[in-house]
Amino acid sequence: MGNTLTYQWTVGFGRYGGEVEGATSISYTLTSAEANGSMGLAVTGSLDGFASTTVREFMEASVTQPLKPAALAPDSAALSQYLAAAKVTFEPQTSAGLPTGALNPKNARTQRISRGWK
Repeated sequence: MGNTLTYQWTVGFGRYGGEVEGATSISYTLTSAEANGSMGLAVTGSLDGFASTTVREFMEASVTQPLKPAALAPDSAALSQYLAAAKVTFEPQTSAGLPTGALNPKNARTQRISRGWK
């Protein structure tokens, strides 16, 4: 038939973007730098004896990256080391106006702290 199709992907952080260098195939995998941008694709059709025609399509929504898996929580030794390095100090629960002894999570507790403000 003699017809050819060429592709050019674009990315922008507004409606229209610039060409992605080297992105000239029918599919494209985004880089992390392009995440949260709007992707577009220009397809140009050519046929001997006819004028070339280009169709451009732009996504309305930004493309986002997949979420990374959550990191594991530190073990108690690592947490203790971190808190010590951060110079975190611990106070007894009574210093916050809570009763002594074990707290029952089924019982709601509130505490008003008075600072002498009017």
